[in-house]
Amino acid sequence: GYYLEKIFPYLGIRFVAINDQYDTEKEKEGNELVISLKNVMNDLYAKDISQKIHSALSIKRKNGEFLGVFPPYGYLRSPEDKHKLVIDPDAAPVVREIFQWRLLGDGISQIAGRLNDRGLASPSLYHYQKGHKKKKPEGTAAIWQAQIIKCITTNPVYAGHMVQGKTKKSLYEGIPRTKVSSEDWIVVKNTHEALVSQEVFDRIQRLL
Repeated sequence: GYYLEKIFPYLGIRFVAINDQYDTEKEKEGNELVISLKNVMNDLYAKDISQKIHSALSIKRKNGEFLGVFPPYGYLRSPEDKHKLVIDPDAAPVVREIFQWRLLGDGISQIAGRLNDRGLASPSLYHYQKGHKKKKPEGTAAIWQAQIIKCITTNPVYAGHMVQGKTKKSLYEGIPRTKVSSEDWIVVKNTHEALVSQEVFDRIQRLL
C-alpha cells in the first residue's frame, strides 16, 4: 500500500494489476479500496503462516531434529532421516585432531595454519566439494581461519548434543534476524554420536 500510494507516484512508475483490474494511469474506479483491503488480508495471511511455521519448527528443534541448511563439519545427514546427524568418516578425524591440539594448548591461529599447511579444505570449501554448496568459496572463506577453530571447539554438537535457535527471525512478530543469548538456545542432549567425549569438551571450555 505504501508503494502504491507514495513510492510509485513519486518515481513516476505505472503499476498494473491485471487480475484486480487496477491501473494507476487510469481514473480511479473505487478499486484502490479493494486493493487496500487485499493488502491487509495478504499481510495477515503471511503473518498467520509465519506463526504456524515458527511453531512447527520450534517443536522439531525441541525434539532434537537437525534443521540446518548444512550439517556441521564432521557430520552428514543420515540417509534414513535427514533431520538426524551421522559421522562423516572423511571430516571427523580432522575435528578430533582439532580438539586434541586445543587440549594440548595449541592456539586457534596455530591450528588453522597447520591445517592450511596440510592443504585440507576449509568447512565451506569442503561443503562445496561434496556438492552441498553450489557456489565455490573464494578468498578467506576457502581457507581455515582462527574463528572457524573457535566455533568448532565451542560447539556442543561435537559432544553429541543438538544446539539450535542461535538466531531468531519472525515475520509475525516483526523480528529481523537477530542473535539469541546462549541461555535461550534450544539444547537437546545426546541426539547423535559424539566426536569427542563430554570430558574433553568441558576441559577445553575451561581452558577458554
